[in-house]
Amino acid sequence: MKRTKFKREISIITVAVVICIILLYFSRKHDRQTEENLLNVGIETTGTITKKSYVSDEGHGYYYIWYSFPAGDSILNGYQMLDGEPDHQTAIVGRKYKVRYLPGDPAKSRLFLDEIILE
Repeated sequence: MKRTKFKREISIITVAVVICIILLYFSRKHDRQTEENLLNVGIETTGTITKKSYVSDEGHGYYYIWYSFPAGDSILNGYQMLDGEPDHQTAIVGRKYKVRYLPGDPAKSRLFLDEIILE
């Protein structure tokens, strides 16, 4: 009886792990597709970093930037997680950078820290 219950619990855990792996795979595939679309068909504009932050969660640190950019007749806001502290130090609030956004979904955008816009 105990052995059957144990096998059932292991089966449930295994199924849950497999589902998580599948969801993670498709999530990353979607992110890669969005990144490709931004590079291939994204509209280029100039964005300005408006805020930087560092968030610590259970021993892990995450660096973020927020930026604004014009898209058509609107000014939109975006944010993105940075690769680490060096990028966070490179990003300067108030400085202008290249931004690309998707024409059909301007909320999907990316700021390019390595492409500063000098005016």
